[in-house]
Order: sequence, then C-alpha cells, then structure tokens
Amino acid sequence: MNAHLTSTADNTPTPTEVTVTTSDPAELSTRLSQVYPDARVDSPPLNRVVDVRFQEHQLPGLWFANFSISTASMLLPENPFYSVLISTTGQVVSRLGGREIATEGHQCVVVSAGEDAAVDYFSDTSATSLRFAPQLVHDEIAQTLGRTVLKPIRFDPHPPVGTFRALESIMTLLRMELGQASVLERARTAHHLSRMAVSSLIHSIPSNYTEALAAPSGFTGPRPIRAAVEALEENPLEYASVSDLAREVALSVRALQDGFTRHVGTTPMRYRHRVRLERARHELIQSSPHDTTATAVAARWGFYNYGRFSADYRRQFGATPHENLRAGETHNGT
Repeated sequence: MNAHLTSTADNTPTPTEVTVTTSDPAELSTRLSQVYPDARVDSPPLNRVVDVRFQEHQLPGLWFANFSISTASMLLPENPFYSVLISTTGQVVSRLGGREIATEGHQCVVVSAGEDAAVDYFSDTSATSLRFAPQLVHDEIAQTLGRTVLKPIRFDPHPPVGTFRALESIMTLLRMELGQASVLERARTAHHLSRMAVSSLIHSIPSNYTEALAAPSGFTGPRPIRAAVEALEENPLEYASVSDLAREVALSVRALQDGFTRHVGTTPMRYRHRVRLERARHELIQSSPHDTTATAVAARWGFYNYGRFSADYRRQFGATPHENLRAGETHNGT
C-alpha cells in the first residue's frame, strides 16, 4: 500500500484518492489496483458505465476509507487484512468461505484475515471501510488478555446492527480528525487513533475471543499453571523441556501437560515456541538490516534451523522475518 501513497515533507501519508468513470474493465481494474493491489475486479456488464469514488487514509496498521461505487464485483483471494465494511446505501453481496451474505442499506460485513472473499456492489453503494493489519489486532488482544494469543482470530462476518455502533462512532471520529486536523496533528494522533479503532473492533464485534476478553483481566487458571505461563513469558529460553518447566512449578510432567491443554489450549512447548516467535518478531521490527540479520535474530531466540523458523514465522505473522526486519528499518527512520 505504501507505494500508492503520496507523502508530505515530514513523511506523513496524505490520502490515496481514486476517481474513475468507465465502461472499460481493464481501466477499472488498473485504477482500483491503486487501493487493492492483490484484488481482481471482474468485468462490469457490457457497456455499463461504472462510477467509483474512493478516498483512503493510512494510519499505523490501519486503513480508513470512504467510497461510493455504482456496480462492480471484486475478488480478494486470501484477504490479508481484517476488513470491516459498513454500507449506508445500496446493496452488497459478500461470499466468505462458502457463506453468502446479502446486505442492503445500513449493514456491516467483516472479513477475517486469510479468508477468500468476493464482494458484489449494486445500486450505487456508499460505504465506509476499515482495514486492520493482522498484527495490530493480534497485539491488541494479547495485550488485553495479558498472554500470548494462540488460536487464529475469527470475527462474526455479519454482526447485528447494535454491535457495530461503537465502530461507527470511531469512523465518525476518524473522519473528523483526518478531515480537519493539520498534517502535524495527524502525525501526532495517528497511533492513538489506530489503538482506539482496534480496541473498538475487538470489544464490539463478536469473535472467538469475545468470551476471554469479557472475563476478568489476567490468566485465571490454577496457580501452578499460571506460574508456568509466567515463567515462559518471562524467560522462554530457559525451559528447554517440559521436565524443566514442571520442576520449576512443582508439578509432574503429566499434570503440567494436562493443565496446559485444559486451561491454555495448547502444550507447554508449543506455547514456548509461540512466545519465542513473538520475541523474535519484536526484535526484528525494532532493528535495522544494517545492524543485524534475520538469521542472527532467529538464533538469539533459539531457532537454529532458519528455514523452519522462516516458514513458522510466515505462517504465524503473514510476512517473512526479512520483510519485518526491513519494515523495522522504515519504522525506526534509518
């Protein structure tokens, strides 16, 4: 997406704008690829003029857009974002993983990261959308729960009207802040606005983590299992085997394994593996390729088979270690 944004002198992105009126499918696809580079736009009906007006703002880990579209069919294979579309007029038919959702007027559709999606727009649709980087959503849930997130995050694709009003309020705030604030003010508030938006997403839209997020803060399993989780979070390199961890918390290996399976949802060593991946990712995005390598970071967190580490990392975070290291260079301004 960054390649399609213009920037000011202080490197604050200005809106991406697309306006096109055409009956040429090739032109429509080319212009919309400025916003959705991985999407494929199907041909409009023969001789049908398609009118598209699109404005998108980029914040840290978040893309916020207002758009209108007369008619089009868009395919999003393995959609890389958590995407929320709230329509105000028109008709939208979404196909997500074999499920078809037809909405008209004021409705909401949510596409979870990694899902194949196809969206048909009819009857001069006007809508607002939010696209969240997967790691922004993951980090917010992990921080709220106070523990590493293990299961893929899946949101209800068609939440009831009452559940997405909080997100609509955030969209209104974003529209006001981004429309009226100066470039400098937008730069100062961008991270805060992103955090507000993702917090609203995870707390208002039902997901497979809703129950855990509504529970009292902190991990609430038995004390020895809590101690084991804390030990792995504090020093994941120290406990190379289940036996080491079991001795630390004064449990038998079997009791520790059973407790983790029941209360954490995975085994102790899989949890340790995930924590080490998280720590490696944090170091990569805080570093520069001028100062270190992805292989060196992997080794510091106990991953000595780089090929296996890279495959696990990409499966977990949707990017390669080297891509995150290069992103860290940009993030740190080097």
